[in-house]
Amino acid sequence: MACSKYTLTNTGTTAINFNYRRCDDSMWEYQVNLNPNETKNIWLIDGTYSAAPSFQSNISLVNDGVYPLTPTPTPSTTYTPTPTPTAAVTPTVTPTHTSTPTPTTGVLTFTITSSDISQGATFNTYGGHDYPAVLGVNGTSGFTLTLWSGDSVNSTMPGNVPYIMTLSSTTIENFFNQLVTDGYIVNVYEDVMWTVDWASGSTYNSGYAVLSGALDGQNMYVCPLNTATTGWDGTNNYVANTALEGTFLLPATFTLVTPVVHKSGWC
Repeated sequence: MACSKYTLTNTGTTAINFNYRRCDDSMWEYQVNLNPNETKNIWLIDGTYSAAPSFQSNISLVNDGVYPLTPTPTPSTTYTPTPTPTAAVTPTVTPTHTSTPTPTTGVLTFTITSSDISQGATFNTYGGHDYPAVLGVNGTSGFTLTLWSGDSVNSTMPGNVPYIMTLSSTTIENFFNQLVTDGYIVNVYEDVMWTVDWASGSTYNSGYAVLSGALDGQNMYVCPLNTATTGWDGTNNYVANTALEGTFLLPATFTLVTPVVHKSGWC
């Protein structure tokens, strides 16, 4: 995921706030306060910044470009020894061929069960509501997702409500590492779209979801997508209000959408 540095200044006379996803650890920052005439620098994952429409006219936003900057390599001095006139056998150099991984089919599906995770967790709590509410022992049975309620600032942005799964083994992490090796994704925490079949008793038997791993390699984030919303399919990466309300139970089987579709705005 690409990152940038933003410089934000509140040019108004009242305090405002904004949201973004940090570049260093991929965690979300919500309702970050910005006082009148105050300036803040943030380093964020591209496409994750948002603010209420009523605040937009009072925010001066300067995109300082890609972060981190690509360092300029420093050439190293190579010492070339003076050859000694001694008879020696010159070995034959065998050229090494480096192949570029080619995506292959047959490794694009995995199933996650309650026994694959040690903890299921909510992502946000606001006004006494959990987004989403987890189900079962340690939240490992699934989750019920509802959109924001009672939040006037974000009433039009019911986004960023993924279910967080803490993996109990390396099986799924290894699956994602193999996707990287095969050239489907760049890294295990890349936000891409999947088709999903949910367990019996879920509000929906199947659908689409955005799924990614965390920087620590031990957590997975999943959010079902509402196909009736604009931008759910990644055509507008800045759209975040694409989450699907309902109850979603494990086990669930995920299949990578190909060609790969990125969903930077999350859900």
